[in-house]
Amino acid sequence: GDAGWDFVKIESRVWDRWPGTRPAFLEGYVSVRSLPDIERTLPFYRLYSAFGGVGWCVRRSAVDTPCLGENMDMLTQVLAGL
Repeated sequence: GDAGWDFVKIESRVWDRWPGTRPAFLEGYVSVRSLPDIERTLPFYRLYSAFGGVGWCVRRSAVDTPCLGENMDMLTQVLAGL
């Protein structure tokens, strides 16, 4: 799949939780392979991830879970940025 997809998980699970880790990660990443245009693709993958996460929770009737709240928060942030 597209490497840009991986950056959504890295962003939400690493960069957002530990500020200052993004530059070091990207420096290491480009030492192995070229960096995709994440500034252009991350908004799309954030939307896709959040929408899919909400759908996953609804299909499984997991509407009282932290997973749903996290995905709703991300979806709200992405839509507010459009």
